[in-house]
Amino acid sequence: MLRHLLLLIGLLSIAPILAQAETGGLNCRAEGYDVILHNAGERALPAGTALDWSLPLARIGGRHVLDRDLPPDRVTVLSGATRATYLTKPTPCTVTLHD
Repeated sequence: MLRHLLLLIGLLSIAPILAQAETGGLNCRAEGYDVILHNAGERALPAGTALDWSLPLARIGGRHVLDRDLPPDRVTVLSGATRATYLTKPTPCTVTLHD
């Protein structure tokens, strides 16, 4: 019973973050060798949140776990995330919350 209650509490606490991701609260772009993840939502993403990003043009992607809270309208830069692929122009990529 306690296990189910803890699971329910966990699901309720992450529900606003899931809604934010579904409504376009996260943006992603790649520039040079870097990937920039932008929290365009109204809520901070807490430390420990796992984000999956993908750059279909270059056929690469990855997972980033936030090491600190990401406040609204702030970015985190994944330096060198595109490895050997250098992008001369800012290129949109996709980002979703990891299940």
